[in-house]
Amino acid sequence: MAKPKPEKTFLAIAIIKMETTKGALELRALIDSGSQIMLISEEVVQMLGLPKMKVITEISGVSAECAEVSRHKVHLEIRPRFISKFVAETEALVLSKLHKALPIKSFEKKAYIWKNKLLADPNFNNRCSIWS
Repeated sequence: MAKPKPEKTFLAIAIIKMETTKGALELRALIDSGSQIMLISEEVVQMLGLPKMKVITEISGVSAECAEVSRHKVHLEIRPRFISKFVAETEALVLSKLHKALPIKSFEKKAYIWKNKLLADPNFNNRCSIWS
């Protein structure tokens, strides 16, 4: 009996711009349309030099069980990576660590399909860390 081929899942990933005291920094962010909160890793908070506000927030997943507790939140100003006047102001809960590199495995992208398209993450096919 042959093994079934593993299915490929595409996750919504975008390159976003975040302002720092040293200027703008581009980060790779996972866009989770099913989430009701924004999360950011402690590493990125330190990298951006963001001031943290104390909060205690339990974070649960699909099973509604407490998966982790966030002890801080930060204020964010998020911009697209391309030229735009759009700015999204929001707050994000800080977690010690988030996702591993995504996608799980790099794959070949057919360049002709994406030619002349403005992509949220032009390197979506390459395994890379998610920073937010």
